Amino acid sequence: MAQRIKRHPTARQLYLASPFYWPVSVNRHGRITVDTWVYGGPDTRAASLPHHGKGK
Repeated sequence: MAQRIKRHPTARQLYLASPFYWPVSVNRHGRITVDTWVYGGPDTRAASLPHHGKGK
């Protein structure tokens, strides 16, 4: 062990180890929009409306 062998991660290992982020937004009605999907309703509106406009 006088000299350590340097190992570099492969592209696949880096991809699997990285966190996944998707652009999401909260519209003025309190619904969460992810790509073309819309989530939320009247019962989740109060929790999501404070996050409307935070990503600007």
